[in-house]
Amino acid sequence: MSEEIRGFVTGDKITVTTRVEHAANIAGIAVYYRLENNPQGHAIAFTKGATRIGSGSEQSKPLPGPYIEGEVKLENVVYPRQRPGVYHLESVSLITAGHQQIVVQEELPADSIRILPEPADPPYFERLEVAGPET
Repeated sequence: MSEEIRGFVTGDKITVTTRVEHAANIAGIAVYYRLENNPQGHAIAFTKGATRIGSGSEQSKPLPGPYIEGEVKLENVVYPRQRPGVYHLESVSLITAGHQQIVVQEELPADSIRILPEPADPPYFERLEVAGPET
């Protein structure tokens, strides 16, 4: 994860890549970024696989690919009402194939994402062309 704060606007796809190093088979992972100065709300979640402990049979299915010391790519799209500001990496949550939840909050790398407001400036048109019936 980088020291630079990357900026995104509504509609941008954000990809978070991490390496999972755990002895258990991982059935799901969730990475949470929380809005600065707003610890009670406004988070961005990146998830893959099962993210809650439940009774579903899919819960025990490990993530495809190498899930022990494996690279995991998580994606999310900035939605239209996402509050602008700086979001800091808050926690990583894993669900094992054996239905154990592991939440990591300590010793996470410092990482941040900046959600920018959409530009309100009018667009620049070099040319507008109106087509009509041939004469």
